[in-house]
Amino acid sequence: MIIGTETASFEVIEYAVIQFPDRIDMSIDMKNGYVLTKDTTMEVRPEDLVRRMNEIELKDIIILDLGKVGTSTGIDEIFLKKITDLSTHNILVGGTIKNMQDIDTLEIPCFGRALV
Repeated sequence: MIIGTETASFEVIEYAVIQFPDRIDMSIDMKNGYVLTKDTTMEVRPEDLVRRMNEIELKDIIILDLGKVGTSTGIDEIFLKKITDLSTHNILVGGTIKNMQDIDTLEIPCFGRALV
């Protein structure tokens, strides 16, 4: 089950994890460098929310930059490295893969938990 920050509150995410431990993927939907959400407790930078999610038994975290979807701009290696270093969960990347080089970049060992 995937729950996105764009529509779900932190309370809903916590409840879902209690009901379905280790079966919830959380999508951190972003725009302009911030988490896209209606929940004021999650109106933070994605890095801060990833740290907070380390305390929750999620299956994976999806990083989805809605401002980049369809723009062919490619991945932000520095940002992705920071996120994978901060997270105890697997990181799934969505909406930013431009070409084969981006896929090859994700296979670099420094992105240990980054997945496509």
